[in-house]
This record gives sequence, structure tokens and C-alpha cells, in this order.
Amino acid sequence: MKVWAEDARLSGGLDGLAFGKDADGGHEVTATFRDPAMSEAQRVVMRLDDQDEIRFSMPGEVNTVYTFSRVADTVEISAERTPVQLASQ
Repeated sequence: MKVWAEDARLSGGLDGLAFGKDADGGHEVTATFRDPAMSEAQRVVMRLDDQDEIRFSMPGEVNTVYTFSRVADTVEISAERTPVQLASQ
């Protein structure tokens, strides 16, 4: 099992740490981060396969969209401020 941290990059004003390990052809990514507007750090764990990109907001912080993406062996993590977006039919 390979554990890595050097290939994870955080951007968009995030303070944090990301690390992971190889897991059956994918990467299991663990990230602990804090947006300057948040009072407490957030922690997420997810599996990323090559070319995966996941976007989400955290409860209580709907104006920030977090993106986790993987291309080959590089994982990028970013945060972007956005206006509130509501789903519609």
C-alpha cells in the first residue's frame, strides 16, 4: 500500500492537509481543511478513480463549492465562493 501526501494540492484559500493511499486501483483521499469563513475544520474521506471530479458544499457553508479531482496520480482540491444555487425542476 502506497501512502502519499506530496501529490495533493489545495487551492482557493483553503488551510488544510490532504493525504491518501492506493486502494484497489483508486486513491482513498482523506482531507482536513478549513475555509477562512468557517469556525471549525471539516474532514472528508472519499475514493477517487482516474479522471474523477467531485463537487459539493458542506452543511452550513453553502456559498463554498469544494472540488476534488484526480488525473493520473495527481489529486487537486480547491474551494470556490459561489452564490447560493437552488435545485429546480
